[in-house]
Amino acid sequence: FSLLTSKYASMLACLWMLPLLAEMPMILRLWLTNIPPHADSFCRLVLLIFVFDKLTIGFLSAVQAIGRIAAYQVTLGSMLILTLPTGYLLLKHGAPPEAVLWGAIFLSVLSNIGRIWFVRSLAGLPVAAWFNQVFIRVLLAIMPGTILCGLLILLFPQGLLRLACIFTAVPLFMIVGAWFLGMSSGERRHVRETFMPTRTTRPSQ
Repeated sequence: FSLLTSKYASMLACLWMLPLLAEMPMILRLWLTNIPPHADSFCRLVLLIFVFDKLTIGFLSAVQAIGRIAAYQVTLGSMLILTLPTGYLLLKHGAPPEAVLWGAIFLSVLSNIGRIWFVRSLAGLPVAAWFNQVFIRVLLAIMPGTILCGLLILLFPQGLLRLACIFTAVPLFMIVGAWFLGMSSGERRHVRETFMPTRTTRPSQ
């Protein structure tokens, strides 16, 4: 269950995250009169942090079910708190403002590794299971939408037309990718049985 939660949460996050990443400058131009410096890169990096967090979001429920939540929260919480001193040190040594969020992304990746290690140690979940069933499946699911998004950026200049195309076509391609590449045959069958139940005809008497 924790693997399915992580996979579907990541795919749903990418569904709207990819268009936002591609068209963030245009969105900020439509939204704000005066765009603050570094706003474009800040927004994109925050979106990446959000998606990285979803890759192991289901492991929290697994640890709660086992009952070792205290050690889990203390270890990973301490790791995430390091974002503040890390950002301070980077800025103090002349790094650009974006480096603070790059440091947060690095710590988010470490936090994901910590979650995987905790679940492997407590529940015996193989790392290969998460890699194959979550990470690889999510990459395959977003591939069609990512390719289409890149083609639209190459073919159209920045503007409302490209914005509309990306926000309509890319999520559709990602849904198709999630259905055929992100989901297993058993998961597709379960969705069909849940939302499209087959009607059984009664034999005539």
